[in-house]
Amino acid sequence: MRDEQTRAAIRTGLIKTMWGQIIAPLESAANLARTRVLRYKKQAKQEALTQYAEQFDTPPAKRRLEAYEAYHALLEKLLVRLRKYKDKADQTPAAVAVAKAKELPNVGKDWVDWIPDEIKLTFTKAIASVHEYPEVPIVAFPHNVKKRKPRLQVPRSKAKREPSKIELLREECKRLDRDNLLEPTPEKEQLLAHKTAELAQAKLDKNRANAAKQYAQIKAEREAFKARLAQGD
Repeated sequence: MRDEQTRAAIRTGLIKTMWGQIIAPLESAANLARTRVLRYKKQAKQEALTQYAEQFDTPPAKRRLEAYEAYHALLEKLLVRLRKYKDKADQTPAAVAVAKAKELPNVGKDWVDWIPDEIKLTFTKAIASVHEYPEVPIVAFPHNVKKRKPRLQVPRSKAKREPSKIELLREECKRLDRDNLLEPTPEKEQLLAHKTAELAQAKLDKNRANAAKQYAQIKAEREAFKARLAQGD
């Protein structure tokens, strides 16, 4: 069994990893928004020097800049909020989602879920209204960013063997231990202790079976040796 300090360190690491998986795509979205803000600042500055801009109360380039500045500010504000949860690392994203906003979709697994639907709708409409072709329109609130390409299935000459009882129990113990580290409860402790004892018994049974098999093999070899000696006599 791990000591309390080690368990606390592992729990903190797991929680920070979970928050990091939410924050990473949000940082990418914020960087993209920042790039467009810088570009539109230059365009707005150039447009302001033309007679075309005088036809509008707010010239098109400036409206586009204002929309993206507001969008970028929204993402940066959310980044600050989520980074605080990551640095504190005392609750999982799911636990915070349940505690802070019971209506949060998808239990907060995606950064998009942390923004209310009415705000997402407002910004989506605002960005769409200032978009100009041929520039590729930005997806303001994407889900499942940068999906990994599926691996090619390599044909195998042999069928994959089924996992043994010990392997299944070992994986279940790892999962239970991880869950208990993140959200400890007496019930999880009891179930983990039960499965750990079951795993230990399965290992003991396997060792006994292997010992019995080895003994039977040695005994058979001795009997065969004795039989050859008797025939030689």
